[in-house]
Amino acid sequence: IPQIVARKKDRDALRIWTAACASGEETYSLAILFQEEINRQGKLLDFKVFATDAHKESIVRASLGVFTAAKLENVPPDLKEKYFEQVDHDYKIIKALRQKIIFAPHNLLSDGNFSSLDLVSCRNMLIYLEPEAQATVLTQFSSGLTKEGILFLGSSEHLGSLKGYYEVISEKWRIYKKSHDLPLSQSFPN
Repeated sequence: IPQIVARKKDRDALRIWTAACASGEETYSLAILFQEEINRQGKLLDFKVFATDAHKESIVRASLGVFTAAKLENVPPDLKEKYFEQVDHDYKIIKALRQKIIFAPHNLLSDGNFSSLDLVSCRNMLIYLEPEAQATVLTQFSSGLTKEGILFLGSSEHLGSLKGYYEVISEKWRIYKKSHDLPLSQSFPN
């Protein structure tokens, strides 16, 4: 995240996609981390997080931004105080951060792609797909990422045939930086 923010000039847009976002924990975590890093670097940047999932009920639940105290157990107290407000026995993400996130239903195998993305996070969803479907989804991510955009996969997931288009940032955490654009023949899966 520090490198992504450092590459941006004031007033540039930052675009993040959390695909298969489920109940939203990862989406909100990334939004908090980006906001903290923007503040730390003193940049005047705005960002949008596109949070998608094929399961519409998950999107509805995630968009509420409400979590139990147990779900926030590992959130540092200063971040919990800064980005959440207590509502009864639960915690709700603050409005200023929630407004940076767009939740929408989206099927990775049949719906369109996002573009000009600085980061794509899709963790632990590809393992449920057949190899051909995995390749289709990875191609979609790659064609949506900017050059030097970051792809964050789950611990059991790999780039497959697209490995040559990325530089490894962390093999352990499955974090990759796009180093080459895909050939046009590969950019738009059927």
